Amino acid sequence: MGFVVANFHFSVRDAMTFLGFTPGEQEALFRTTAAVLHLGNIEFVPAANESSDIKNRDRLHIVAELLSVPSAKLAEAMTIRYNEIRGERIKVSC
Repeated sequence: MGFVVANFHFSVRDAMTFLGFTPGEQEALFRTTAAVLHLGNIEFVPAANESSDIKNRDRLHIVAELLSVPSAKLAEAMTIRYNEIRGERIKVSC
């Protein structure tokens, strides 16, 4: 099975090269796809003040690395919402 997957991977890369994707663009596409797939493995748990927290931080770190963003910023983006009312920015827990 691994051989078939490896051949498919090379076929996709060859097709992307034919379509004009640079190696950097190909890498970015694969990293983004992997990050989206890994996002599905992140679990949330209730936290104080009716907010939520991320249960499995190890999965969060994988996604953050794939997206080249700090884990803390990704966690904040996934668990905290900001509302802007009359020019004032208010932090709201999710």
